[in-house]
Amino acid sequence: MNHNKYLDRYLESLDKALKGVSVGEKADIITEIRSHILDALERDDQNLRAILDSLGEPQQVANRYLLERGITIQPKPLGYSLVKWISAGFLTTLCVVVIALTLLIWKLSPIVKVDEINHRVQILGGLIDVQSDDIDFDKWKNMDFSVDWDDDDFPFSLNASREKITREGELSVSSSSDLIFSEFTNGKFSLSQGDKEGVLKWKCETRDKNSEQKFEELQNRKDLDFSDFSGLKCEIWMPTNRGVELKGLNGYVVINEPEVSVSAKLSNGKMSFFPKDGMKYNFDTRVNVGRLDEFESVSEAQAKITLRVGNGFIDNKG
Repeated sequence: MNHNKYLDRYLESLDKALKGVSVGEKADIITEIRSHILDALERDDQNLRAILDSLGEPQQVANRYLLERGITIQPKPLGYSLVKWISAGFLTTLCVVVIALTLLIWKLSPIVKVDEINHRVQILGGLIDVQSDDIDFDKWKNMDFSVDWDDDDFPFSLNASREKITREGELSVSSSSDLIFSEFTNGKFSLSQGDKEGVLKWKCETRDKNSEQKFEELQNRKDLDFSDFSGLKCEIWMPTNRGVELKGLNGYVVINEPEVSVSAKLSNGKMSFFPKDGMKYNFDTRVNVGRLDEFESVSEAQAKITLRVGNGFIDNKG
């Protein structure tokens, strides 16, 4: 007979239904119910299932006995299950967001890529692609791009002129305390060591016929402003006895074998530094988002080199 098998299953379910009840009370209830079932079986050996059906489901039997004995029925805790599902949902959403951001960053990398050989600038992984020899300026001449950097709007516009023109000049600095400051919006700037004291020279190529560099003389500072140009390529020769500070928005800055202190700051783009043999430098470099090569400072430096890039990278060509 399979009476014992069915009875054991029923009592096992009853034991689970009495979860939360003290061991002693649970044992009393199960023993009492088992006795009732066995007594009934003695009267009708073939009708165990009918006996169990008459008693009801184990959970109903457990509730009835608990009520009769005045024992409070503890509801099944739902808090843990709810927290578990909320946590699982949050972690799943977080993983999806992280994966999406990773794919987006990978797709839009590098933020700024400057191709000097082909005169091409790609922004956000090619989402914005500017190539001087291929752009239809007549189509795009009325389009303006505005870049927000440090709460200042820097306009970048494309014009219809394809002819390159040259802007060149020089700036004399008499006082030993004067700082030479130069600023630009978009382009490539190469800083090289000149051969004259107190004289800074420049030669630039641009397509902006109507733009001019601006000069302003302040106390202990000479400002040379190229920010009116939408794009240009410049060679600058630094004086032998004066430091130079350069600040730009987008582009490529090259510093060639300086013998004086140089400070260069670029919001988006690339910097390359070529040290001069035998010169000792003290470096202060930082890239907010991108790649930064290692630069080794030495004691008793002859010049301080400060390089800053917001988005992009700084190369050490030494």
